Amino acid sequence: MTGQPIKIDGAFRMTFSGYLMRLAVMLMAVAPAYAAPAAVLSLTPAHACQPPAGSPGKLLDLAYPNASTGGNAPFDHQVDINGDGWCDWVSTAAQPPHRDGVELMQPQMKDFIFLGGSRGWRRFGNAKAIRAFIDQHDVDRPVPYDGGAEVSGFVSPLFIFADGEPRPYVAALALAQDVLDARAEDVVVYRWHGGFDALLRVGEQERAMVIRFLQAHYCGSKVALPVQSVAEAVCAR
Repeated sequence: MTGQPIKIDGAFRMTFSGYLMRLAVMLMAVAPAYAAPAAVLSLTPAHACQPPAGSPGKLLDLAYPNASTGGNAPFDHQVDINGDGWCDWVSTAAQPPHRDGVELMQPQMKDFIFLGGSRGWRRFGNAKAIRAFIDQHDVDRPVPYDGGAEVSGFVSPLFIFADGEPRPYVAALALAQDVLDARAEDVVVYRWHGGFDALLRVGEQERAMVIRFLQAHYCGSKVALPVQSVAEAVCAR
């Protein structure tokens, strides 16, 4: 039967298999925009990172004297942001942190990421490599997001893990002021660059892949999304 021609609306003839193919194309055209997540991405790392002994200690205290209290920026202690196998401390703050109850008007990235390793803790950034890049900067290439940068492009970071890649994508809100009205276009996606020892924006193709994955995961869910979050931004209409 599948090979027999059939009449549709008396206007033209096609095989039954051809009709099914046309119907499939029509259904794909009206499918929800969030229906196709990237199968290689996950919100869970394939392997747990190794926690260094102690905490960033003095480095952390210089930035946040009361970092362990609820009044300061929260940190994710179980993420390996640079892919070396060691756990790092990465701020997941939705608002600028503050020191001794006084809000910092222009906090810097150096106080938002502390890297763990076999010798303990350190700040990030290869100043020599970053300076050389800036001196010969090509406007078509993104600048490394070093420790001196303001954190307006690193609000509420979310980590997305790709199969077979130890360095996660880092999606964050990039807003100077109000993050309540954030949308997908306000989400920037980074990945750690070993040469610069810092975050670097990914290309538009990779960014679009990450955004589609997040939309497929979060949008349409009946669960309330966190305010001032990447999840809320990618689902905003």
